[in-house]
Amino acid sequence: MINQIHKNLEIKRQQQAGERLLTLISDTFGEEAYLAGGMVRDHYFGKVGDDFDIFIKHSEGFDYDSFMEPMLNGLPNFHSFRKLTKEDGSNYNVGAIRGVYEGTYSSFNEDAKVQVIVLFDEVEAYVEAGFACSLSEAWKKRGEEPWYSSNFLWSANNNLMMFRFSGAFNHKYMEKIRAKFPDMEIDDTTKERIHEKVARESYWRGI
Repeated sequence: MINQIHKNLEIKRQQQAGERLLTLISDTFGEEAYLAGGMVRDHYFGKVGDDFDIFIKHSEGFDYDSFMEPMLNGLPNFHSFRKLTKEDGSNYNVGAIRGVYEGTYSSFNEDAKVQVIVLFDEVEAYVEAGFACSLSEAWKKRGEEPWYSSNFLWSANNNLMMFRFSGAFNHKYMEKIRAKFPDMEIDDTTKERIHEKVARESYWRGI
């Protein structure tokens, strides 16, 4: 009971921090910011989130290469923000993304990892079409209740996760989500991809 109370308090702190982040990013860059993916999903299931993924649509004419990092690092309680490169192993669909900036936000005497993702696409469309797991299709704007896609709600109600990848099948990402929801089943297509991977590894080990 005590652990659940502590968990609920941490979720509440994260929700308050999320509102502050959305306001800071929206007001600073003049584009509506969205908290999307894992944090919104985890709170739906009564879990404490890992980090904050903030999405905004890019602004025409803004020099992101020169000004994005110093502007982020100049915000209250923001520090150590830098643009991620391909060598950092970002899992996002690179074609739709202008840049990913990662750093730390200090709130309630704690440090939280934050990623600010700048999109060429509209954020809402990207969340629905670009996220690999049905349970990640969720977002929130400042001052509004969270939004969940039909895929998200279907998965939650049927205890079944669906995965889709525009490129190579990302087993590491899939296993990360499965570890967070060990009692939830996965769709048949994903099971087939897992079996293919196991078969390939077994073949090469047997050579």
